[in-house]
Amino acid sequence: MGMQRRNEILFDLSFEAYRARDGISVTTLKEMRRSPKHYRHALLKPRHSAPFALGRAAHCAALEPQRFASDFAAWTRRTSSGAMAPRTGQHWEAFAAANAGRELITEDQHALACDIAASIRSHPDAMKYLRTGRPEVSMFWRFLGLQCRGRIDWLHESDELGVVLVGLKTTRDIRSEQFGRQAKSLAYDLQWGSYALGWQEITGRRADRVVEICVEPKPPHDVGVYTVPDEVLQRGADEYMTLLEQLDECQRNDYWPGALPAEQTLILPTWGDEEIIEGIEYAE
Repeated sequence: MGMQRRNEILFDLSFEAYRARDGISVTTLKEMRRSPKHYRHALLKPRHSAPFALGRAAHCAALEPQRFASDFAAWTRRTSSGAMAPRTGQHWEAFAAANAGRELITEDQHALACDIAASIRSHPDAMKYLRTGRPEVSMFWRFLGLQCRGRIDWLHESDELGVVLVGLKTTRDIRSEQFGRQAKSLAYDLQWGSYALGWQEITGRRADRVVEICVEPKPPHDVGVYTVPDEVLQRGADEYMTLLEQLDECQRNDYWPGALPAEQTLILPTWGDEEIIEGIEYAE
């Protein structure tokens, strides 16, 4: 389990330092909903992908524009035909060496991150929260004897609105029904509930509001702002506690079963109701 840590909130902790700290993240814990076997695989082999890189870049451009300018470098070299040059060979190696310590993204990823950020920062309801606050706030707390962690995209505190935990998500469609389906499919309520619970465990008081800013990654990058209702937060917190209890049992017994530990009778689903849900995210 690692060393015992007290409940704490840390500002200005880098993403790498946050990931290096002990703690169960809700991003990985979501895999317990499928099976303990899937959770253990996700823990041992975290995913890294182009959407992961773009998600981090878009978050940084929207929430920390100064750090985006200093910490990200765009590969802009093109071939004689105008196509993006491959990220191999001596030119790429020289570019990588000259930008050691920075995140390397493509020119297209850089432009898209800037466009997404500009759309978010031009939205009045989004800026009501983003005008004041702190980005990428790291929380560490113990719950049910387990070390947990979470990283709030934005923490807003003001006399007018109180304490607001603000998230930022991408979605194919910001409209309520469409984003609601994505939220249900990707278990956003689990994340919202766990962060609200973590904040309360650390501070001894409830957040006044949990808000999700969502943006479409394709032009015109439409933006929406949703307040998460208390019943959704409670449902997410309840499932979070249930999954932690299951995880604790798996750890104590060193037993990580798959989704079907025993033979079952097949039940066919109702056809035609399924929809593929996509979003650009990065693991916290």
